[in-house]
Amino acid sequence: MIALPALAAGALWDLDGDGMSDAFARRYGLPEGSGGRDSDGDGVSNAEEAVAGTVPTDSDSFFGAWMEASSDGFLLTVRWHGVAEKRYQVERSTDLVTWSPVGSIYFGAGAMLAHTDSSGLSPRYLRITIVATPDSDGDGFDDWEETILGTNKLVRDADADGLSDAWEVAYLGTLAHGATGDPDGDGVSALAEYQLGTNPGKSDTTTQTFTYDSVGRLATVSHPARNATYDHDAEGNIRTVLWTSVNP
Repeated sequence: MIALPALAAGALWDLDGDGMSDAFARRYGLPEGSGGRDSDGDGVSNAEEAVAGTVPTDSDSFFGAWMEASSDGFLLTVRWHGVAEKRYQVERSTDLVTWSPVGSIYFGAGAMLAHTDSSGLSPRYLRITIVATPDSDGDGFDDWEETILGTNKLVRDADADGLSDAWEVAYLGTLAHGATGDPDGDGVSALAEYQLGTNPGKSDTTTQTFTYDSVGRLATVSHPARNATYDHDAEGNIRTVLWTSVNP
């Protein structure tokens, strides 16, 4: 028997908090906050398709696996399509409660993968876990996300503008704006938005006037603040603060 695939850890860059990779949303033109939707009506949410690396706009594209058993039932072989840059771990259980990994991690390369279980245990169940993909250049976008964005998974910042290339493509669709650009016109540069972890294509970051208390915490602002970044002068005094409003 094959159980449903277990899911890998969520994407690091998911600014709208919908449980779906923002890189995946950019690649397939999915609207903000649509991770829980099923855009192609195949019974699998957009966020789950992102984990599997399948196409959320194609109802024939979803993760699936097939099992073959030998005539004596001793051997079980499970087969599935391995998406390029995705990684998989086969797990075994005798009670559908406790699962143990078997064999090595399988690396997807756009072709079929297969695992044969010869434990002879009866009953036994197999499932395929989609495990986390490495982030070779350390920019917060894993190698699979870089592949679908068309950026180099081994080079963080090819144009040397201080911004992750994958971040630029995921949120702006281009490398053209550079660190000093302000694509959303909110008065905050792309570099500052990158450092704050905000969306450079959406004017939800502000540089409002503020006051702060004796220990340097924001005191009076138009909206509650999060992700505050402080800039100090040579004497250690707070000079400027950038933050994201919770309710802009």
